[in-house]
Amino acid sequence: MTESIEQMLRTTFREDATDVSGVEDLAAWARTRLRKQRRRRWQVAGSGLALFAVVGGIGIADAVRSHSTAPPKPPTASPTATEPKLVGTVWQLVEFTRNGRTTAVPAEFDWDLRIYGNGKYSAQACNYAGGHARLDGRHLLLDGGPETDMACSEIGGAIQAVFVDLIAAGPQLEWSINQQRLMLRQPSGDALVYQVRDSIYPAPARVIIAGDHDGRQYRVAVTGSGDQSRLYLEVRPAQWAQWAGSGMPATLIRPWSGAQTLLFHRVGDATLVAGMVPTDAVRVRHTSAAHGAHSELPLYPVEGVAWKVFAGLVRIHTDFSAITAYDDHGRIVASWSVPAWERNR
Repeated sequence: MTESIEQMLRTTFREDATDVSGVEDLAAWARTRLRKQRRRRWQVAGSGLALFAVVGGIGIADAVRSHSTAPPKPPTASPTATEPKLVGTVWQLVEFTRNGRTTAVPAEFDWDLRIYGNGKYSAQACNYAGGHARLDGRHLLLDGGPETDMACSEIGGAIQAVFVDLIAAGPQLEWSINQQRLMLRQPSGDALVYQVRDSIYPAPARVIIAGDHDGRQYRVAVTGSGDQSRLYLEVRPAQWAQWAGSGMPATLIRPWSGAQTLLFHRVGDATLVAGMVPTDAVRVRHTSAAHGAHSELPLYPVEGVAWKVFAGLVRIHTDFSAITAYDDHGRIVASWSVPAWERNR
């Protein structure tokens, strides 16, 4: 019996448990007390934990953690809890059941499910997949669409097999949400369980900037480290919509490089631009040649690398725009522009 269990017993049976010393004596005393309560038809309520009187001791909670050989039962909706919506929520995979065995998904597998308001879905269950989604009460039909074909680990392959079977279940696929968790369950009992994901963004990354502009959401972020770093720019027009954008390896802006060293995307009435400059840059200026307007782009240092990220919204960005980075002496240390031949294509 652990210290926490001993303390819980003393708290639950607080009338005279404090007079009992020793773990074995306390367990025996609790079993006797439970028998008396059953004879008197008393009930212990309010602890939120089930107590099981067993031969030789008291088993608590561990039975709940053991893998069940029976198919999971769909959770029932709570009449009072405010649950997230199926559509528009980012769901992260945390558990799966296959052939009667339930397994937790390791935290390093950041695999999610997104059902969008336009009737489509995207998901990762080792491989990426997407297609059309249709709701019919408590049933969800996922039509298989394009899918990647990556090699999967043992656990990834098992999850992938469950996901494929869920799609194959067609209109018999059941969904339910309880206590912030989503369960997708097919008639055989195989299931995927998701929880609300902490971040709304497509993948874990070091956020450089993020926000909303003109009804759109956006983010500039860095993944990886050192030479393996990548810069991402992501935008979506509404909460339920899919993310769009682009990414590139860590590369400093340079003259006549075109879009290869710059990320940009329209965000409502402005354009979000982002790129990388040397660490001695202290100022970055965006110039729109069509209108002669200048915009200062904020700089953001990134730990562990020999460059900084610049990112910000500008009113107009075209192939005729230019970006220039200066050091603290006013010298140009990096610049970006599009070759003339590329402008005229």
